[in-house]
Amino acid sequence: MKALVVGLGSAGRRHAENLVALEVEEVIGCSEWRQLKELNLAGRPSEVIHDYSQALDRNPDAVFIANPTSLHMSYLEAAVERGFHVYVEKPLAASCAGLSHIVEKVRHSPSIIAVGCQLRFNECLRRLKAQLLDSRIGRLLHVHVDMGEYLPNYHPDEDYRTGYAARRDLGGGVLATQIHDVNYLHWLLGLFQQVYAIGGKISQLEVNVEDSVSFLMKGESCPTTVHIDYLQQSSRRVLVVTGELGTLTWNYHLNSLKLIDTQGETELGPGGPLVRNEMFIAAVSDFLHCIRTHERPRTDFWEGLMDLAVVDAIRDSFTSNKMVPICYDVA
Repeated sequence: MKALVVGLGSAGRRHAENLVALEVEEVIGCSEWRQLKELNLAGRPSEVIHDYSQALDRNPDAVFIANPTSLHMSYLEAAVERGFHVYVEKPLAASCAGLSHIVEKVRHSPSIIAVGCQLRFNECLRRLKAQLLDSRIGRLLHVHVDMGEYLPNYHPDEDYRTGYAARRDLGGGVLATQIHDVNYLHWLLGLFQQVYAIGGKISQLEVNVEDSVSFLMKGESCPTTVHIDYLQQSSRRVLVVTGELGTLTWNYHLNSLKLIDTQGETELGPGGPLVRNEMFIAAVSDFLHCIRTHERPRTDFWEGLMDLAVVDAIRDSFTSNKMVPICYDVA
């Protein structure tokens, strides 16, 4: 198999290294900004091409898109037009606006498209999903997510002000950057009907995007409240699912899933520290498996669009200060 990795920042390099670890025979890099001559992947030099069209001419079996968010759709469109399979980093785009023509191309394309939402491969979340399917805590009453991470700590060796997460022109903002939480909430709870949000830029960070958002969503099962920000010095991602028979609490950083019910507190997690790269490897492995078997990826193009629809509604809500319906019909 031949894989093309577009964008050679931290995400792209990680994908390239993981592809080598998964024994993909040929990994080609493409960077139109970083003037690299080659990548050294586990002692194996890999070619770097500086023109995307020329890189596509190499006829890769899979294209990995890991450049800034604002470029995702144009690069995905070019790959889909040639019939290539695509793994695109989350989010699909900065918003759903102007995507209808690409949606039509994808609808009629044989390309397998996966969106890089690696939390769907988190073992604690998988176990939490199983608990919900087994009705372990009964009818759901409320779900809450608290997620925060200090933006300058995302990539400590880089100037956070120049990264895509901090810049509107590159498709940044905490909602798009941390779309993981919307993605796994869709997986756990289904679709949402309405959202009310309060948010925007509230800190002294040198960004021109929203850095903190709190929102309430009306869903098919129960109310869901979420807070996400770029501000918490101590990174945090905690999900609390409360039901009539008990409460499930997932702590991402502690790699812990606790059940509290009438029998007391029980640890349901796998134990041991979180090995973050295992999720990335699992996500890429799943995508490669889907290429071979023509199965549907864990998070496909259509689920990525649904996540974006929620992000658009959240932004509309905190801008208008109104409850906003969530429209999943992007086309």
